Amino acid sequence: MGKKKSEDELLKVLKKKGTKLEAELNEKIQKWLNSRELIEKASLESNAAAKEAKKLQELMEMMSVIGNIPTKRDVANVARMQVQMEEKIDHLEEILLEMKKNIRKKKKKKSITDIKMDKEKRIDDLIKAITASSPFKSGTELP
Repeated sequence: MGKKKSEDELLKVLKKKGTKLEAELNEKIQKWLNSRELIEKASLESNAAAKEAKKLQELMEMMSVIGNIPTKRDVANVARMQVQMEEKIDHLEEILLEMKKNIRKKKKKKSITDIKMDKEKRIDDLIKAITASSPFKSGTELP
């Protein structure tokens, strides 16, 4: 039991010291990160790195032209064009569906009109047939 107790006390002390050390290190890191000198140095370095990266990218593009290899920019342009094409196709599909609906509506209206006209024509044909076969011609009087 005594050994266990001393181990627990040792762990507590170690934990306190570790927590204290961690806090001190965090404080030093924060001060260092917030220092004006570090910010200016990082800014200069990042500008230089950006210039070098741009030069490297231009060299890679020249090399890719020679080897006829697509660049990252080429792939990005193709992807962008594909998205635009898909949007245009979707738009055309919507237009076609709308046209199809309109054609169906017109056919429906036309078929109803055709039925009415067909009935009127049948009635006219029937009247003509009756009058043609009638012994009474138009213009003559009934007895």
